[in-house]
Amino acid sequence: MKKNKKNILIIIIISIIVLYLVLKDNFAEKVKYLFSVNPIYLLIATAFIITYWILKGLALHLCINEFDENYTRKKSIRLMITTQLFHAITPFASGGQPWQIYKLKKHGISLSKGTNIVIEDFIGYQTALILFGALAVLSNHILHIIPSDDKLALLVTLGFLMNSAVIIALFALSFSRKDSKIIINSIINFLGKIKIIKDTNASKEKSNKFIKDFHQSAEKLFSQNSIIKFPCFRVSICHTICLITRIKYIFKSTLCDYYISIRNAY
Repeated sequence: MKKNKKNILIIIIISIIVLYLVLKDNFAEKVKYLFSVNPIYLLIATAFIITYWILKGLALHLCINEFDENYTRKKSIRLMITTQLFHAITPFASGGQPWQIYKLKKHGISLSKGTNIVIEDFIGYQTALILFGALAVLSNHILHIIPSDDKLALLVTLGFLMNSAVIIALFALSFSRKDSKIIINSIINFLGKIKIIKDTNASKEKSNKFIKDFHQSAEKLFSQNSIIKFPCFRVSICHTICLITRIKYIFKSTLCDYYISIRNAY
């Protein structure tokens, strides 16, 4: 109970700091703008966000159940919601996945299996994102929903290519044990030279064991499932729809779509 109170207090303090940093400039104007928000559209957007968290938690649960059938849906959803906090407070949203692996390790799931779970979940999400990205680009090319804009087209293309590169890299990491060893051993050697790691041989031995366990789990996982048959992929399609749809209602709640339509008219 004391631990939960401490965690809630930390979240409240972080939230207050973030709100202060966001609202400190032009405070009165921002408060006035917040009160002008359409509550109905905001509630709809909130409902989509909560549904997104729940579905994302269920996708993670399906990945965890491949390795531990005793891990409950409630725990998975709670883990996913706390993951959003670590995404929010760390640069480039880099803290979420390490937090998941840490919590799974505390539950008794090994680091290699925990890493596999997180990667499988991320592959499901990235694949869904690329699928929707490809559909958006193709439909806009045919229907011209968004007016032609070279800068926007460049940004969309770069985003699509970056997402594609990420998923290719994840598959490469999952299958190429030799390349993984070379990369990790090179990093250990570099850290040894700058005196961050003292015993490089011991670190290499630990990393090689981790890579071996990780790839054995990955091979077992991929031998049983194609990407389309991944249980988490189907749920990822649903939570990605919620993720994309909530943006529409956030825009509507703040009348941003009104200003965008005026800008496009000129």
